[in-house]
Amino acid sequence: MTWSGWRALPVVLLAAGAASISACGTNTPPRDDEQTFDYSGSHLSIDATNFKVHLVRGDGPGIHAKRHLTGMAAEAGNASWSVDGDALRLDAKCEGFAPGCGASFEIAVPAKVSVSVRAEAGEVTASDLPNELDIDNTNGKVRLDNTSGKLRIRGTAGELSANGLRSPDVETTSENGPIRLFFAAAPNRVVARSAHAAVTVGLPGDVGYQIAATSDTDAAESKLPNDAGSPRRVEASNVNGGKVLVVPA
Repeated sequence: MTWSGWRALPVVLLAAGAASISACGTNTPPRDDEQTFDYSGSHLSIDATNFKVHLVRGDGPGIHAKRHLTGMAAEAGNASWSVDGDALRLDAKCEGFAPGCGASFEIAVPAKVSVSVRAEAGEVTASDLPNELDIDNTNGKVRLDNTSGKLRIRGTAGELSANGLRSPDVETTSENGPIRLFFAAAPNRVVARSAHAAVTVGLPGDVGYQIAATSDTDAAESKLPNDAGSPRRVEASNVNGGKVLVVPA
């Protein structure tokens, strides 16, 4: 993915007193950096806060990171990154009136390292990863493409979507955001639960599944037959509104 295709998302804006336009770094040119961090652990924890984070497969053994900084975040001393134990810490400063201030990151992780990501409002994406992923994004989107490791995804308001999945075990839960999961290989276990939004699960139709598609207040439908004897289990559910649909992928 090239930097030109990225859309930098705003970092948390911290309330400060009156700030002049000259102090907010709007004339600072964007900055691109990259760095490789020594790392030999088996699990990496990333605090993404409100940044955009894109995960890709790395050659290892270290963690290779790129960042794109704009506005105040691009000024000298206003962004930092470091690895401390099993934690990758990403930080960028946007304070007061800081139009155009933002940061986005691409993190390349060795295939055998499991990854957890915690975010508040930024977008978390991943492509072509075999890694086990645990992602918790409060108000931002999660988008995955062609992953094959075990997945745990939680969200509150943003859409949780995945395409080309080869992950055998996937669990997604959301409060107000829709869930869309489409598999390229038949999974062993799928749980997709949303409290207030639609749930769609697309499955390869060449094998059987035990399918439970339910909604307390809206329509729920499976266009695949329920195979009560199959060891593959799929649960798609909704509590307070939003259609639930299981379809052939």
